[in-house]
Amino acid sequence: MPTEIGREWNGWRVSANAFMANSATVLKWPIGIIIFSMTPALLMSIIDVASSISGNWIEFASLTIGIIMYAAIRYIFLGERSWTSTFEVLHHELIHAFLALCCFCTVEEIKASRCSGGHVKYGGQGNWLITIGPYFLPLLPLIIACASTLIAEPFSYFAIALTGFSMGFYYFSLQDDFHINQTDLKKVGFPFSIIFLIPANIMAILLVTLISINGADGFGIWFEAIWTNTYDLIFFRR
Repeated sequence: MPTEIGREWNGWRVSANAFMANSATVLKWPIGIIIFSMTPALLMSIIDVASSISGNWIEFASLTIGIIMYAAIRYIFLGERSWTSTFEVLHHELIHAFLALCCFCTVEEIKASRCSGGHVKYGGQGNWLITIGPYFLPLLPLIIACASTLIAEPFSYFAIALTGFSMGFYYFSLQDDFHINQTDLKKVGFPFSIIFLIPANIMAILLVTLISINGADGFGIWFEAIWTNTYDLIFFRR
């Protein structure tokens, strides 16, 4: 039987879950419109990052090599329907589960199969962030990029290459998930998915890249680049 503390925690969790679900519903389109309006600033941020390649060419090369290695393994040596697909499906479902936990749901079941796809069963009220989370949150690349900040040179270049490998793992699987019959996108709505997911993915790619190349400072550089370019566009400073 649950203890008094357990009952109190569960009551608080249910209330927090309801708050998250209601807030997500109310803020869905405002968030989508704000994120979409930032697209020009995000593209300018990509240009700013690209301009720094000459000063960080080893890091960029390591990241690119990692991406190419995964592409070669997936498409040339094994094929896109190999056992790698099972891990891609599992990663997809783990992102659903991770965001469900962040929204104070309880995860009850996770299934992943190369042939029949995946499934996550959770208790509580879901929301659109949980539903389309796997389409903009590169969970594994973020974890590896953050872990790579703890590794010193010259081994850090191997860690950066591993981050690139995980980026290939995530984004090559993501391209297979974007199709008109995808149930997650149908639930959220294709118009919203289009205006939200494109800029959200640009933000995610920028973040992973900057953390890989600049270590923990990448968080600050990422925020500053987006904020500065957004400010400059609003006040026509460029």
